[in-house]
Amino acid sequence: MKREPANGAAADTEADLRSDPLIGRLRTMFDEVAAEPLPNDLMRLLQQLDEAERKR
Repeated sequence: MKREPANGAAADTEADLRSDPLIGRLRTMFDEVAAEPLPNDLMRLLQQLDEAERKR
């Protein structure tokens, strides 16, 4: 059975993750991808879905 770490251990793990260079690069990459605009085709599909939902 897996045990949850004590609060101190969880805080240590979180601090380790914040200072990990790989985690930092992954966060940067995620932020860059998340900031990209949605493609026009996808935006049109989302608008069509919104319109269809409003008509229900």
